[in-house]
Amino acid sequence: MRMRKGLLLVLATLLIVLTGCQAVGGVEVGTALKQLATVKSLESKGSFAIKINVAPNAKLDKEQREVIDLINSTRIETLTKVQDTNNVSVKGTAYIKDKKLGFHMVVDSKQMAVHVDGAKAPIVVSLMPEGMEGFNFEDLPILSPAVQNQFQEKFVAFFVKHAPNPTVIDVKATEETVFDQKLNVNRIHAEFGANETFDWTRGLIKSVVADEAGTKAWLKDVITTFGEVMKTMDDSDEVQLLVKNSETSANLAYSWLKDNGVKSVDELEQELKKLLKGLPNYAPLMSKDTNIKVDWFVDSQLTTHKMLSEFNVALPQSSEFPFTSVQVKQSAEYRNVNKPISVDALDTSKAIKATDHTLTPGDWLRHFDSNSDMHKFMLETGFTNKYVMLSLFEDDGYEDWGYDHPRPIVEKGKTFVPLRYVAESFDADVKWDKSKKQIRIVDDITQKVIMLNVDSKSAKVDGKAVALKNAPKLVKGTVYVPLVEVADFLNVKAKFQSHEYGKWISLERN
Repeated sequence: MRMRKGLLLVLATLLIVLTGCQAVGGVEVGTALKQLATVKSLESKGSFAIKINVAPNAKLDKEQREVIDLINSTRIETLTKVQDTNNVSVKGTAYIKDKKLGFHMVVDSKQMAVHVDGAKAPIVVSLMPEGMEGFNFEDLPILSPAVQNQFQEKFVAFFVKHAPNPTVIDVKATEETVFDQKLNVNRIHAEFGANETFDWTRGLIKSVVADEAGTKAWLKDVITTFGEVMKTMDDSDEVQLLVKNSETSANLAYSWLKDNGVKSVDELEQELKKLLKGLPNYAPLMSKDTNIKVDWFVDSQLTTHKMLSEFNVALPQSSEFPFTSVQVKQSAEYRNVNKPISVDALDTSKAIKATDHTLTPGDWLRHFDSNSDMHKFMLETGFTNKYVMLSLFEDDGYEDWGYDHPRPIVEKGKTFVPLRYVAESFDADVKWDKSKKQIRIVDDITQKVIMLNVDSKSAKVDGKAVALKNAPKLVKGTVYVPLVEVADFLNVKAKFQSHEYGKWISLERN
């Protein structure tokens, strides 16, 4: 799976920054990183949580407070199986306030399928660009597993050689529980603050430049490895020349880095200082309070068994900004590394597509059992909410605003609205029987069936007779219905609003 390879590369890069690559406390950190980058299969158990810290004097309204509480209450626990580069499964539970949402996800080279507790069937998301579902991306050299593995190993090996250690790093022998078993491991603890970024980058560049022969050889290797792929993407003379003369290209790249690398970092640092001088409230973003902390547990063979990480972002300080920081915590335990693993399969024969634009909010709601936590969660978080505005502009100004639907009609203090436009705006199904002058409406959320007849005050709702105060009318081919009645039928709130440009009707479904 290309996504898994990308994430593994990001993880390896992050650890290079955090732990550096020099031996610490007798532990060869660089070798451990190289081993991590070559992982092909594994089982992992993990958790993820995010917390938004609110300023003590913050003034939040009820809705804002509810959103923050919802985010801060969320915790996700997972059990992941990586069979190979193309096949991964994840079983987990999302804990959101008093809700417990179990899920099962399977990803292969072509699609991602997810089944959530209470759903009638899985939901699938294609990983292929629209219109290219039958194309085999593995046939492209740049996306082949061999090229990905080769690039990843070369990338990690090169940076392992040159990355400096962060200011805070130590190693301690300890006993740690992994998949309910106690293991004797070394804990590598590292911290990296945003304030270290420029010094660390300068140290990396200086080391790379000092290793002239090694760096030139690496650059030439990269150009050669991806040369043919680059030519398929860009057949310009410049690219052809770059690839053909890989050694010369590598020498030129090295020369630029030697002459401009550290200088560019210095200039960028000065520009940032000038920017923060004018915007002092943003200084926390690049302070020691914006940081990453990692506890990385490896055994005597340098195999990774556990990872605990904490990412903190200090936010701009302002009386108008109610938050002080965002914290993300993640943990992962590993076992059966590079051993035969089989993913937990998921039957997708009756799955629905997440990109099916014909599915309405009501369709999605009915996809889940009405007693399930997911169904309740969707209702509580406003998944079915909708808002529609109708202008009450006069005829001579209505079209000037670009409205392409019939305007409401006001007669003797009674407001009539275009039925089809309003009903379909709230995803209702509308059928017109011309011979009977009868309209059948099925509400999207409740599936309530409403039968109306033009020029008749008699209606039916789910087969029961209902008397209308005003009859629907047909005006220039458009059926108009009383605003009060249609709002009641569709469970929406109607409100009249006045603005400097005119009057409006707002319709809202909560």
